[in-house]
Amino acid sequence: MRHFREGISKAKQVTGREHRDILRYLIPVIAEAKVVTKAFITALTSIMNFFYYGQAPELDDDVSDQMDHALATFHRCKSAILKAGVRKGKNGPINNWHIPKLEFLQSVVPAIRANGVPLQWTADVTEHAHITEVKDPASNSNNQGYEAQICRHLDRRDKCHLFNLATSMETTGNTEDLDGDDLDAPDHQEPHPLLAGLSSGRTAVNYFTYTASLRDGEYPNAPTPFRTFTSENKVTAFHLNRDHVGHRVTTEDASTRFCVPDLKDALLAFIQRGPTSPLTIGGRRPKLDDTQPAFTYLQLWHSARIQTRSYHDSQQLLEPETVKAEPPKGVWKSGRGDPVLVNIDDDYHWPRSGLAGHAICQLKIIFCVVPRSGFVAPAGTDQFLAYVQRFDIVSQPNPEGGANGPFPESSTGMFQLKRSRRADGSVRGDIVPLHRVRARLELTPRFGKVANKKLTSGTSLDYCDDFWLDKWFTKELFWTLSH
Repeated sequence: MRHFREGISKAKQVTGREHRDILRYLIPVIAEAKVVTKAFITALTSIMNFFYYGQAPELDDDVSDQMDHALATFHRCKSAILKAGVRKGKNGPINNWHIPKLEFLQSVVPAIRANGVPLQWTADVTEHAHITEVKDPASNSNNQGYEAQICRHLDRRDKCHLFNLATSMETTGNTEDLDGDDLDAPDHQEPHPLLAGLSSGRTAVNYFTYTASLRDGEYPNAPTPFRTFTSENKVTAFHLNRDHVGHRVTTEDASTRFCVPDLKDALLAFIQRGPTSPLTIGGRRPKLDDTQPAFTYLQLWHSARIQTRSYHDSQQLLEPETVKAEPPKGVWKSGRGDPVLVNIDDDYHWPRSGLAGHAICQLKIIFCVVPRSGFVAPAGTDQFLAYVQRFDIVSQPNPEGGANGPFPESSTGMFQLKRSRRADGSVRGDIVPLHRVRARLELTPRFGKVANKKLTSGTSLDYCDDFWLDKWFTKELFWTLSH
């Protein structure tokens, strides 16, 4: 994310990328500031919900109703923004909402019901064509007579393409179709360069396919455990570097390096429970045996790539994301461990399940156990493991009445989180199979009325105990947490 050191009100040359970065963090950053009211936050939350819902690739009547509700809520609470005096122009505060684009929003839902999702009307295709068919040829001109030079450039480029096609067919001996003029023959011409340019030439990586190839034995020399694998329900795929980081280390060294004092006890408890026991994170640990463990060393990885499936289409794979689990270094005083979602109940399947059956955790260590010579690897350790620390959802009033529970906070629509600690103050953590991780999350500290100036991007996640689960971090996360 780009950092706006002078504030977003002074940002210059703002593009769509900066707008998206601001939208991701605006609500959680200002949610509890002393200068804003609950109605102010509700208005901003509602209009952002409207924008995010409208970008979904599939919209049904329920989502359309939610968009109508979000827009109505914004209009009901928007006066709080004017009262705060933050709607400003060159000559000071503006006390009205005479914005044509804002008035246009009331026609969005009727247009969706009549014509389908707005995403199909994207300008990306024509914008891409404008670059390849106009801007690129113009950049090779002498800045005079653009139209004629662009046409000549495109004509010559097309002739070069046809010449290269003919010579390549001649080289391969496939020239029988060049003679004759069979009008009934099927058309096997290559797509025009313009058509080829309208779609991305980038091939998306597919870790699910790689996993199947490894399991089928297509790579007999691949190291084990396989560096590319999937979750048991094939919802998430993972990829790690072939080689671990540095030399193998003892459990004690890893515990010291990553500032995780209970690593050894957590690993022994994981082994003693066995791979078939229900997965718990931060619960009461069993009494540990006094027998010497069948391992001494660990191999460490500092990152992993995670690929998940789309909320709206389980056949569509999303771009992989990198999750970090690095020891303290530089600005990362307590290490760099990304927030992740961990599945703890096989009956719930991300992303359709939402947070049900899952735990929000911070990923601290990614490792693999190295069995001692002459010993059999303990059950459950023949796979990649992770040490994670848990966050608890703060109970909120039930929006439909009834007892409090794990519901989003009413004005922001976000879940409030608190770092889970034991009675002695230590953070609750445990070992989980890495394939239980489902997605990368984003947690924003609850800054309160006034933010602590000592917090930085490298320390806020470890020096704070109270957070917002930022549902606007990605559109996929928003759609999942909003249903």
